[in-house]
Amino acid sequence: MSLKTMVRKDVATFEMDVPVIEAARAMEERNIGCVVIVDQRRPVGILTDRDLVVRVMNKGKDPRTMRVSEAMTRNPTILSEDLGLYEALEQARGKPIRRFPVIDSNGHLTGFFTVDDVLRLVGKEMGAVASILEKEMAYA
Repeated sequence: MSLKTMVRKDVATFEMDVPVIEAARAMEERNIGCVVIVDQRRPVGILTDRDLVVRVMNKGKDPRTMRVSEAMTRNPTILSEDLGLYEALEQARGKPIRRFPVIDSNGHLTGFFTVDDVLRLVGKEMGAVASILEKEMAYA
């Protein structure tokens, strides 16, 4: 299974010169923990709820005038949509992050992959296995 079939396509994105307050409002409205910062459709950073606390609130910055480029985490780990799930997990292993922008062969953002997505998939698969076992036990 490739990431292309697993990624979330509806990704909140912002250009680098947008005020932090706009990104924060979008995060609240969409009930999401981060947005991807792009430059010509290429991911250049991620702005997380933690970034807002550590780099904006904790530093006493004004989110109306501060730009997302100043608060974002730069150079995020980016995954290719052609990777298989195992390969993607290998690239993510050992990194203290759970969210990964996914790009096409041109470097353009195509979606978003999270460790939470993997947990949902594993749960779904385990449910399918349990269903098979229950049916087998009914015939035993």
